[in-house]
Amino acid sequence: MSTQQTSLVSAEFMAYMAKVAGKPGSEEDNLMSIDEDEEHKPTYDKFMMTGKLDPTVVENEYTFFKYLAENNKPSAGDYDDSHVYLSANARTLTLKHWLISHPILVIDVDKILYLRPAPDVVFDDFGVKVWGIGETGVGWDRDANRKGASGPAYQHSYVCKYTDERLGLRAGFTVDDTAKFVEALERVAPGITSRHTYP
Repeated sequence: MSTQQTSLVSAEFMAYMAKVAGKPGSEEDNLMSIDEDEEHKPTYDKFMMTGKLDPTVVENEYTFFKYLAENNKPSAGDYDDSHVYLSANARTLTLKHWLISHPILVIDVDKILYLRPAPDVVFDDFGVKVWGIGETGVGWDRDANRKGASGPAYQHSYVCKYTDERLGLRAGFTVDDTAKFVEALERVAPGITSRHTYP
C-alpha cells in the first residue's frame, strides 16, 4: 500500500470516528466498506498466502482498539477474546479484525436477525474466506486458521446477519471459546443463537 493510500485510510477513519462518536459500525458505513473492499484484494490475498500483514492494517486497527479501550466500560456479562468483544451493557458485538476499509465492525445486538455457527450457513469451502468478502457476500474477519471448511477455526466460526431498512448484511467471524461466547450472547439476547437463517 502506498504512502498516499495509508494517509487516505487514516483520514477516512478519523472522519468516520468523529461522525459516529461512540457508535462505530453504522450500516451506511458498512455498505460503503463492502463496495470499496475490492481495491484491497491484493492485501487479502497476500495475507492468505503468506500470513503477513501490511503495517498500515495494524496501524489502523490499533487506532480503533485505542478508541474502544478509552470508550468502553467492561462489565461482568461481557465476552472478550482475540477476535470479538460482546458488551452486555452496550448490547453490541464488535468484530476486531474485520475489513481493511472498516477495521472493526460494531453490530447492535438488537439488529441481529440470526447468529449461527458457520457450518450451518456456509457450506464446504464456497464462500469461506481467511479475510475479506466471500463469494456469498459474507464479510469475514481476519483469521489465518480459517482456510475454508478444512481450517481448524472454521468450527469456531459464526455468521451473523444484521439489517437495516435497505439491505441485510452478513459478517463471519471466529471466537476462541464457543461455549463461553454462546453463554454470554444468550444472556444478552435470549434465543438469538437458535433463530433460523430464513424468514
